[in-house]
Amino acid sequence: MIKLTYPKFWNKRNWLSFLMIPFSYIYLFLGFVRNKISSKIILSQKVICIGNITLGGAGKTQIVAWLAQLLKQKKISFVIITKAYKSNLKKVKLVEMTDSAKEVGDESIMLRNYGCVIAAKKIQYALPLINQINPKIVILDDGMQNPYIKKDLQICAIDTLNLLGNNMIFPSGPLRENLSSGLMKSDMIFMIGNNRCKDSNLIKNIKLSQKPCFKATIKLREELDRDIEYIAFTGIANPEKFYFLLSQNHFKLKQCISFGDHHDYSNNDVKKLVDLAISNDCYLITTEKDYVKLDSNYQNLIICAKVNLNFENEQECMDLIYEKLF
Repeated sequence: MIKLTYPKFWNKRNWLSFLMIPFSYIYLFLGFVRNKISSKIILSQKVICIGNITLGGAGKTQIVAWLAQLLKQKKISFVIITKAYKSNLKKVKLVEMTDSAKEVGDESIMLRNYGCVIAAKKIQYALPLINQINPKIVILDDGMQNPYIKKDLQICAIDTLNLLGNNMIFPSGPLRENLSSGLMKSDMIFMIGNNRCKDSNLIKNIKLSQKPCFKATIKLREELDRDIEYIAFTGIANPEKFYFLLSQNHFKLKQCISFGDHHDYSNNDVKKLVDLAISNDCYLITTEKDYVKLDSNYQNLIICAKVNLNFENEQECMDLIYEKLF
């Protein structure tokens, strides 16, 4: 699996991005070959895939959480499949409340609060557990480019802050595939973030695709004190998204500290952060994805900024999902 990073040159075309174009062609060719030689697994359950066209965070996990709550309200049974990224998992595991992020991955720990979760390094490993649980719906957290399983509904998440970056294919840019092919395979487009889309080419292509597009803003789930100073830290693919959210909500940020994507926090890492906060008379704040990886002895010293998605035309969006599935 590709390590998810978001270097600065992915936001703008320069000599480095053009230098890597030959490797982009190799990447596309390998994807083409994989698609041609793969045989699809067809499940008896309906499969919803939440994916994106770019590398890095686009709000997929938040969409999965929103969708899980939606299905719960309708009393529709489901199971969530995660990739257990950067965990010690070798094959597959039904996620339990006692599991740690090291064992099953941070997304698995976050999502287990919303429903049944299977952490699997490959979708093939999850099949016996899916058959055993036998839900009506299987939700794939990521997997839009996975050719090994037939999907009944594909939702493409697009981050409104970074959008498509420099619109170039990995490693020249953040795209996993061409925009046209990504839109073609998508059933619905979700624009995630509190920014207005300023990419006229993207807007034009979405309109031409005639795929339904819905906007969802990111809201803090709990009211947090905005009168104190914070040191924000995170280890997600696009840390600027988190800092921008806090700034938009008028948090006083004294310092922002970024770690690598899916960073495994050691006690020494956290102790340094706590000492830094104490010396600066600040509070520490981080994302839910980071918070679940912290040792429980330190969690009460750190504020977790939990978020929800607030969809425009939510009922219309929900109706369309049901229409496509049932």
